[in-house]
Amino acid sequence: MRRREGCYLLRSNLIGMEAAQLWELYIQLTQIEEAFRNLKGDLAIRPIYHQLQERIEAHIFVAFITYRLQVTLRRRLHSVASGLTPRAVFENSKPSK
Repeated sequence: MRRREGCYLLRSNLIGMEAAQLWELYIQLTQIEEAFRNLKGDLAIRPIYHQLQERIEAHIFVAFITYRLQVTLRRRLHSVASGLTPRAVFENSKPSK
């Protein structure tokens, strides 16, 4: 236990990949999940539990598109205003009540 202190252990069923590749995939997965959580929070969407395969696939597709939009916006913001985040842009673009 002491040898692992301060280390992050990642277990995978993917065979034949380098540790660095697995880590990159894991980080990408966490970013996709974060983008989808942000989207659900921004739109006030309740949790949805899917049971049909096509709905599960649609949910994953929406999460991926959300992630790509956030990545694209983050990159464009970095070149124009590096301090801005996609969430800040979204919050500033909401109409005031």
